[in-house]
Amino acid sequence: MTPKAPRLRILICFNGSLEPEHRNMNAHQRCHYLAQHADVELIVRRDASIDSSIMAAVHLRRARFPGVAGLTLALLIRSFTTTANVVITDRSIVSLGGWLGTRRHRTAWVADIWDSPSKELVTFYRSSTGGARFRRMASRLKVWCLRRLLCRADLVIASIHSDGLRSYHIQPSRLRAYKNAITIDEMSISQHTMMREPNSICYASSLFLPDRGLGTLVNAVRHLAERNLCVTVDLVGTIPASGLALIWSSDVAERFRLHGAREAAALWDIMRRCEVGVVPFDDNDDIRYTFPVKLLEYMVAGCVVVASDLPGTRMVLTGRNGILVPPSNPRALAEALASILMDADRAQSLREAARDSVVKYASNRKGERILSELQVLASQRRTTLNGEQTMAGSH
Repeated sequence: MTPKAPRLRILICFNGSLEPEHRNMNAHQRCHYLAQHADVELIVRRDASIDSSIMAAVHLRRARFPGVAGLTLALLIRSFTTTANVVITDRSIVSLGGWLGTRRHRTAWVADIWDSPSKELVTFYRSSTGGARFRRMASRLKVWCLRRLLCRADLVIASIHSDGLRSYHIQPSRLRAYKNAITIDEMSISQHTMMREPNSICYASSLFLPDRGLGTLVNAVRHLAERNLCVTVDLVGTIPASGLALIWSSDVAERFRLHGAREAAALWDIMRRCEVGVVPFDDNDDIRYTFPVKLLEYMVAGCVVVASDLPGTRMVLTGRNGILVPPSNPRALAEALASILMDADRAQSLREAARDSVVKYASNRKGERILSELQVLASQRRTTLNGEQTMAGSH
């Protein structure tokens, strides 16, 4: 009889918060699933907010010192004494602690990537405060170091399109690429019982940055109005002053309902009563290769999805379960929206296909695959160490 494999011991270090509203974020899903199937120790920043369901399932440690430097130090110190088989870090500078702490140790280091390599640099460029030249140089140096550091990980778990990882120079044997996933159960409740508002469109984003296509959507609504097709757009999320000015200065401002940041339950209710969900992103290095979680949430909520045709969205939408349009093209977006809102049979066909296809993006399925990869990695590390010890003993 084959002996049962020992329960995996995992040390996770994450530079951020894991609140209930983050349930469809990669880090939240990772911690939640792994804590149910392994012994998990979680190190977070001193001021991080943690979901009570995760706190109850893991051994939680908080950094004694503030900021990402304090978190990196806490991981580095703990990694020298941990008995974990695997240390998982995100793509931040915390990964330095993961790499240093697992050298000459039986623990394997896994880097978890869910953003484009250029995101930190792109976000930095948007800053308008003083010292821009110095911070630009520092940011470039940071990104350069991270790219060369992460290629040394024993395993890289990536939740972006593989083309977005070329600058990392990661060995294919060490890379496992996945799409984003979604926690389906709660969103599926009562989605069939809510009436959909005619000609309603939902656009949800945590933050409507300039490249999220808000201008494209405003102009598309204007094109629809010229065709005497009046729509209502529900915007859910934080809209900066520039975005608000864009809306209020347009001649279709009355078509937009601004909800601001909403809790998950309220967001899902808005999605379930809308006919269409849009992801009108522009095309740039920051978002070209990502798999937007909101796209999956629309599919679960029963919205017909219309999204910019980018490598990431193209991996999810096939034409049968949603519509792809050229990015930054208001007229094409308007045509796609009109084709759905004026053809109920087509909309229903797309809606049903989306609900059927989104099941394969369930977070439990992704978690199971990742856990299996971690078990294989831990087993390989044990085999290697046993072989080294045997050779050392023979001498």
